[in-house]
Amino acid sequence: MKKHIIILLAIVLPTILLSQENSKSLDLNNNAYINMGSVNYEFADQFTVTGWLKWNIPPSEGAKWANIVTINSNRRSDYGQFWIQHNAENNKLEFALQLNDNNRQFIWSKTEIKEGQWVHFAATYDGTKQKLYINGVEEAHKKRSGNIKNWKKEFMLTLGAWAAVDFSRNFDGEIDEISIWKKALSQDEIRTIMCKELTTNEQGLVSYFSMDQIEGTSLIDQKSGHNGEVLRATQKTSTAPIGDESVFTYFNEENSLMLNDINHSITISEFTGEPNGVHIYKVNQTENPSPIESAEIVEGNYWGIFIVGGENLTFKYSQTLNPNSGINIDDLIGLAHRNNALSTWNNQTITKDIAESTIYFYSENTFKHQEYILTKENNSPLPIELLYFNPECGQDNGVDIKWSTASETNNEYFTIYRSLDGKNWEAITEINGAGNTNTVTEYMYHDIEPTAHDTYYKLKQTDYDGKSEEFDIVAIYCKYNHKEIKIFPNPATDFINLSFINEHHIEAPLIIYVYNSSGILVHQQEFYSNPNYNEWKIDLPSHLKNGTYFMHVKLGKDYFYTNPFLINK
Repeated sequence: MKKHIIILLAIVLPTILLSQENSKSLDLNNNAYINMGSVNYEFADQFTVTGWLKWNIPPSEGAKWANIVTINSNRRSDYGQFWIQHNAENNKLEFALQLNDNNRQFIWSKTEIKEGQWVHFAATYDGTKQKLYINGVEEAHKKRSGNIKNWKKEFMLTLGAWAAVDFSRNFDGEIDEISIWKKALSQDEIRTIMCKELTTNEQGLVSYFSMDQIEGTSLIDQKSGHNGEVLRATQKTSTAPIGDESVFTYFNEENSLMLNDINHSITISEFTGEPNGVHIYKVNQTENPSPIESAEIVEGNYWGIFIVGGENLTFKYSQTLNPNSGINIDDLIGLAHRNNALSTWNNQTITKDIAESTIYFYSENTFKHQEYILTKENNSPLPIELLYFNPECGQDNGVDIKWSTASETNNEYFTIYRSLDGKNWEAITEINGAGNTNTVTEYMYHDIEPTAHDTYYKLKQTDYDGKSEEFDIVAIYCKYNHKEIKIFPNPATDFINLSFINEHHIEAPLIIYVYNSSGILVHQQEFYSNPNYNEWKIDLPSHLKNGTYFMHVKLGKDYFYTNPFLINK
């Protein structure tokens, strides 16, 4: 079993020409087609045509040689510049190219075209080869040389029909994102544009039909104004895997991918089924109304995954929110999924890692296209608004555990847990909550049995209906007077200062250990303790990410612990 990892951090992007909110496809049923008329692109020895197609009926029941995009004569068959059509059985795509020597050559795809499945195609010619790509994978090529057939007035640009025989050989399905170029796109360039709308500023682009803009009966060419007459075709909400931006990886070339941003980290990993490649796209759109019952969206965007090839596919999906995203992975944050833009959003069962601000799940079903959006329960006020949770060393070697709430809703009681390792916990007490209140409430519990070891505490709140919420872990060690220990600035960026009064006047190495929230040592720094000096500067490694960290301090043979701190760069 192969395991591949793709990491995507969403990127802040400039506004593009069109919004995905109005993304449309064109439905070509009932012998519909688009006649662009006689269009001369002045092709030389390079060109590309790309787009998406989806059959709405079984292909075998459609007209033979169903056409997608062609520039050919309206007087005789097999005479023109190029045509993208199906074979006689409509289960493969054919790319025909005619050069100035009148030599026509044909190549065919390997992927079987099926009803209801979106397929991306790209046909290119670079002066040495004509190539056909399906879903970003080259499936056929043939060596050629020379210029593309010179344009003639009888050559017609059509979508969904064959001009030579009275606009027949109609395609019964949907098309989207048709683009024509005066350059041969590389495989990488094809994959780059495959799952996103174009800006019309792309080099070499000469025509772009996103299918979003129809004025009267004219389909608008958003690049160069070669508008076409729409005959019987209708617009539909597009269900193609297209966003405002996308990234990809193909496993025969690379098995990891990363883009940087301050808001999200989306990871897809642990694949089974050996897919050829994966595209992840982002849609900048506010969904309205709420995507699922009793929930609302958290942000104005969602994510889509389009998988190329493979069988019996499964994978792990993880989504981490960075601290400055303004969103917390709490008990109200959830995830919804759907098949495409016409499907209903449904709750996705997830697991939460509160400490790492991550939600994740393992896919259960085989699919090639799925979309995800962050949700939050509505009409459900937070059970408590916690102001702080702060264990402190008491006067009798015990620990005074103090916390405060700004408000409480249906809060029955609190539970305090204690641990020696931060993993294995025991409940040490329950404290009644205030029920319902909008005023500040103070709480305190005195633990008379802290260990001679780092002691970890955490707070849990439980509602009257049994629902509960846990809060961050805090650790403490009380051999020294922690009231005299300070760390600053907090949050930290590149460094943090430690100060304390060395009341035992120990002259020994002072060793600083910094652990992340998973208990992994990420930094260590050593000083020589001077009884007359009480402040030290700890330089934090530049690779540390934003989040919660724990500082352990060793002076001589003894350890003591300061409060945790944040890194927020």
